[in-house]
Amino acid sequence: MTAALFSRLCSVCVSFSLGGELIDIRVPSLGGEPGQNALREYGLHFDSLNALNDYGLIISDHNSWLDYRASIGLHLPEPRQGKRTIFPFGFLGRYWVLSPATERHPVDQEFRLLGVALTRAGRELSRIVDLEPVDEYTQALEKFFQENNLRMTEVDSPLPQRV
Repeated sequence: MTAALFSRLCSVCVSFSLGGELIDIRVPSLGGEPGQNALREYGLHFDSLNALNDYGLIISDHNSWLDYRASIGLHLPEPRQGKRTIFPFGFLGRYWVLSPATERHPVDQEFRLLGVALTRAGRELSRIVDLEPVDEYTQALEKFFQENNLRMTEVDSPLPQRV
């Protein structure tokens, strides 16, 4: 049961790497509070999160955050030398950047992505988990970014891009 639950959790995680090192993997809480069952409709009840915490797979603060501003910028089809580096984030085994929906979006402003973060052990185990798309969550994640004037743009590589 715990393995299936952890697989479900990993299937809705976003990840952030720097220099090939996995810095963060979390399930964005999409503006809600996981401790108050905000992720229930995606199969991640509060009791389930507590079980994953008991096994040492997620941290106890179910709504911690990391600044994902490094993933925001205008994506260009071909990387070029410029003033800003964009670091793609992972979701469902693919790579994404967050493109501002308007030209006036401040790309250097802090963007806290709150949610359930994996522990070091959870991050290591997540590498061998088979991911299964959760369409409802994917749609909710895209909507969450849109509400923050951002859109997910798929890129070919996890490598940083100079724009």
